Amino acid sequence: MEINLFPEYENRPDKTLMVTSLLYFEDALIKERFEECRELSQLARRYGAKQSQINRVIARHIRRMKKTNRNGFSKSKRNKRF
Repeated sequence: MEINLFPEYENRPDKTLMVTSLLYFEDALIKERFEECRELSQLARRYGAKQSQINRVIARHIRRMKKTNRNGFSKSKRNKRF
């Protein structure tokens, strides 16, 4: 079941709602709530986000994950023993 939080803005581009939905999408990626990502990306598109903007959020998340090791620490801040 889809919940429409802002029915008065249905099918109308709105930059504030678009950016907010992209931020919620990014937050869902960070918190690994992948089941929410599809609906949030659709919501962002409904409020005017382009696919390239959604792709940028995903790419930024992937880059962030590559910089972080499995323990959650940044590779650049890891202490070297040798």
